[in-house]
Amino acid sequence: MPIRYERDNARRRVVVTVEGPFAVADFLAVIERQRGDGVWTYGMLCDLRGMTGEPAIDDLRQFMSEAEGRLSRRVPLRSWPPTRSSMGGPARMRRSYAPR
Repeated sequence: MPIRYERDNARRRVVVTVEGPFAVADFLAVIERQRGDGVWTYGMLCDLRGMTGEPAIDDLRQFMSEAEGRLSRRVPLRSWPPTRSSMGGPARMRRSYAPR
């Protein structure tokens, strides 16, 4: 699954655009890149409109577990959900907060 990762230092945000089928490894790579770039305090905007499939609850728990302890405060995470009504559950989440 191709993921475009754009870091905007002026606005202190990261924009992640996802195309193709959902893959756990790709999302874990984004978390690792954030760690490497030192941008945990930046907001994150995830454009999921091009993503097919959806993460299971266990996948989301794994992402949160990876992020836990690396963040010092709460940072807004905003997602643009897919427009297809067939996608439910976690993929329809509009806004959540990652623990820091």
